[in-house]
Amino acid sequence: PYNVAKNTDRCMLVFRQVLSNEAVRFQEGGIPQSMNCADFKSLEILKFERFEQEETRLFKIFGADDQFCGWEVRAGGFVLHWNEFTGDAWFVGWNENK
Repeated sequence: PYNVAKNTDRCMLVFRQVLSNEAVRFQEGGIPQSMNCADFKSLEILKFERFEQEETRLFKIFGADDQFCGWEVRAGGFVLHWNEFTGDAWFVGWNENK
């Protein structure tokens, strides 16, 4: 309901009916290296896309952990648990003073 992106405090994204997932960490030069999604320490989601497919959905996530990373999950859906908004996202208004 807001006109700008918001930060939340710590939250949990729980995928339901997972069929597959594949995560990569982008090394220097943008080279992807496979990783286990359980190795995310504190994933900040920068872009979240959802694509409808027959019985499931494909979720594509681009984010930052200790490096930029990508994560694709095929699942029936997800539940997002969060507490509150803590303020505007860090990138809101970043170019207003240029």
